[in-house]
Amino acid sequence: MEKLLKLSKTLPVLAIVFLYGCEANNFDSSIANTPSRADLLIKGIAEGKISVVAPATWIEENESRVIQKKYPNLWNKVHFQHGVKYAYMSNTDEQRFNFLKQAFDNESSSVVWALRGGYGAARLIPYLLKIPKPTAHKWLIGYSDITALHLFVSQKWGWKSIHGAVAKDITYSKKDPKNFKYLDEIVSGASKSITYQGFKLLSGKVMQPIAGKLTGGNTALISTSVGTPWQLNAKGKIVIIEESGHGDRIDRVLQHLKHSKILEGAVAVVIGDIIVGDVDVNPIINDFVKDLPVPVFKTDSFGHGDKNYPWIYNADAVIEPDAMGNYQLTFQTQ
Repeated sequence: MEKLLKLSKTLPVLAIVFLYGCEANNFDSSIANTPSRADLLIKGIAEGKISVVAPATWIEENESRVIQKKYPNLWNKVHFQHGVKYAYMSNTDEQRFNFLKQAFDNESSSVVWALRGGYGAARLIPYLLKIPKPTAHKWLIGYSDITALHLFVSQKWGWKSIHGAVAKDITYSKKDPKNFKYLDEIVSGASKSITYQGFKLLSGKVMQPIAGKLTGGNTALISTSVGTPWQLNAKGKIVIIEESGHGDRIDRVLQHLKHSKILEGAVAVVIGDIIVGDVDVNPIINDFVKDLPVPVFKTDSFGHGDKNYPWIYNADAVIEPDAMGNYQLTFQTQ
């Protein structure tokens, strides 16, 4: 951690901006100008170095047609039964778990990338609790519903995993190319650390750099974890949260996080995108941060947006002042 504190003072600062969701109405069938780093990730999928899984919801038919046409290497490598739906999910719990386990056990790949989020990942945890930790670490990548798997592998297996874009985000021309640039830098080992700038302090005081490991994710899944074997452990950690949905539902979840005391022991809270459409989200956020006993920061760098820059569970991280009068987050990638 001392090494990171020293390193963060000399690292160049990277620009950071906003995010938006991956709903079907944002899907761009023209697939204009796919970023080169995304091409590198697709190449990794084609070569079998990246396993793509569908542990939650299926993808829509219009999306699957475009993926099949434009990215057959991606589509043909996905670990799931094409055309199968089970309730809101891509298959039964048992079948989705089997595909996930195959990806974890695949000796040829070092990355397990979720095709999309949606619903159903938490239903696989009872199966994961019954198996031993895989012998080799894999980079698990995803966000939203994949938060459940992140909390499990980071807390039960001690893995580092990546909160970031899902695989189908490659097919959206509006997605920020840096989503995939940073992902590629992490999984390829090209970067030793990454810095994001422009965090605003909402409440609390910062007397010195704040150091801790990263955790968090989607607030609905963190709330779901309460009372389970994979419940969020915030002690000594920087907790990053994000959400998208109706204002009343988001307020309910945030209030539950607060009253359940699941954030107790955290050294800081970072609020990413809280997307509620046309509703003013500020009163919801202000009510949530009120009386929280730790510094709370706001950034539009993480969440359901066009810009969904990756961060790593269990990574050593530091929050400290940046050159623009706000704060920056630096975390180790290796």
